[in-house]
Amino acid sequence: MIRREILDMAETCVCGQREEDYGTPEDNFKVIADLWSCWLNEKITPHDVAIMMTLLKIGRMKSGKIKDDNYVDGCGYLACAAEIGLSNPEMQDAPIRTEPIILSDDDRSFLTTAINSGGINDIQTLTEWLNRRADLKTPDPLAK
Repeated sequence: MIRREILDMAETCVCGQREEDYGTPEDNFKVIADLWSCWLNEKITPHDVAIMMTLLKIGRMKSGKIKDDNYVDGCGYLACAAEIGLSNPEMQDAPIRTEPIILSDDDRSFLTTAINSGGINDIQTLTEWLNRRADLKTPDPLAK
């Protein structure tokens, strides 16, 4: 497989069916970033997601087994990272990390249950929940 084939396959992946299935990389990586931020208690950006997914593919290459999909997907994730990073000038001067959203064990448990049960099934609901939980004076919007 030559580099042109790898790049062509990566383009097909990130600009074709995956985008139709999961939405734009920016939107999908935003959802992943918000979920990872909750889990890690550290702010993760969509750009971070693209870079870390690239690193995941590099980690798989380190296993010693050479598979073309690791190269193809790695190129695709890195292309998404470039698009996200280069299209957001504010990222150029942004600090590496911002203040994390700190969740208690109860909040983390509730959030995990809500996501798994479908109570939080889109980025807007998750964002509203996170914003309100950050302000302890505001009640949980999902509470009945």
